[in-house]
Amino acid sequence: MAYNDHHLPEKEVAVLLGLEKLLQASKRLPENAPLPFLPSFQESIGEIGFSIKDRQISALKMRHCNLLDLPDNFGELSSLKELDLAGNSLAALPKSFSKLRQLKALNLDSNRFTNLPSEIYRLPLLSALYLDFNHLAALPAETGGMQNLHALHVHHNRLSLLPESLWTLRKLRHLSIGDNPLNILSPEIGNLAALESLFIHGMNLTALPDNICKLKELKTLDAAHNQLERLPENFGALSKLQDYLYIGDNRLHNLPDSFANLTRLIYLNLTDNQFQQLPPILGNLNALQELRLYNNQLRTLPESIGNLQSLRELYLMNNQVRNLPESFSALDNLIHLDLRNNAIASLPKTFGQLKSLIFLDLRANRIDVVPAVIADLAKLEKLDLRWNKLKSYPAALDELKRRGCIIYS
Repeated sequence: MAYNDHHLPEKEVAVLLGLEKLLQASKRLPENAPLPFLPSFQESIGEIGFSIKDRQISALKMRHCNLLDLPDNFGELSSLKELDLAGNSLAALPKSFSKLRQLKALNLDSNRFTNLPSEIYRLPLLSALYLDFNHLAALPAETGGMQNLHALHVHHNRLSLLPESLWTLRKLRHLSIGDNPLNILSPEIGNLAALESLFIHGMNLTALPDNICKLKELKTLDAAHNQLERLPENFGALSKLQDYLYIGDNRLHNLPDSFANLTRLIYLNLTDNQFQQLPPILGNLNALQELRLYNNQLRTLPESIGNLQSLRELYLMNNQVRNLPESFSALDNLIHLDLRNNAIASLPKTFGQLKSLIFLDLRANRIDVVPAVIADLAKLEKLDLRWNKLKSYPAALDELKRRGCIIYS
């Protein structure tokens, strides 16, 4: 049977016609218009449409369509592998939904689910489930039966407890449970040995269980916006952490010695903590490209910071730093440096050796004399010196202006 110039099974066309009416009623489709065909589902930027494989519907997208319900015959899309229903007002699924036994990826973000519909954990091939920004109060014990899950996202719900069965999902690689009032992370988290990304931000955690250090495949960890006062002593066992480590907005004031083992880490965020100094081991993180340290109580930086040869962006605003170490000039790849609102009175004589620096923010410090070496910053495009008390306007700034550098003073 033909639909939008494509030959499809009659049962599938019946489902599409039902959806068509719902979308036209909600003004998401023009009157008498069919659902659009999406030749490439993954690359499509549209919010509505379907894709076909072997003359059957393989993927369906209906995002932000004001849907309150799905047609009772929705399960007739028996070859569906990907379904995106994010941004609707769904609170339940039709019984026939459990017939989608080929479904692998299901996106129900930003709907109105208060519990996990039983139809979902009857889908044997489901590997990715997205339920962020719903109203889930609990996950059922049956969650542990979805043994093919690789990704589970339940960020920003109302979960106060997680089922023990969750920690049996051995294939799980991506877990997002942040922004839920959980208050504690089970030591059983260490059982998820395949985990590569873990989002546990905004959960009112006061501690991380030592067993988190068993997650040897972890590449991304977000534990920000909690109340952590320390990290486990063996935290450095997470030596594959690479993409980013975000532990800002906690109560940390020190790092364990094992932190030195995070030599693959590219992005580190320690903002909004209580650091007064940083340990020399920070210099071991030689893959680091972006380091965020703002809103702490830092007074000094370790000499070892000069070992961060890959560093491209450094954010130190709103601290109490008085001096930069001489080793600072070794940061050959640094392009963005934000030092605003510190207590810096002078810059190192070798500061001009930062040959890659493009952006330099020195606002609200105690600088009264700009050193001539600042003119040696060959690639500098923007320099902000406002809210300092400069005694004079040195020739070095004229030289930078002549080269096209924008200067605020």
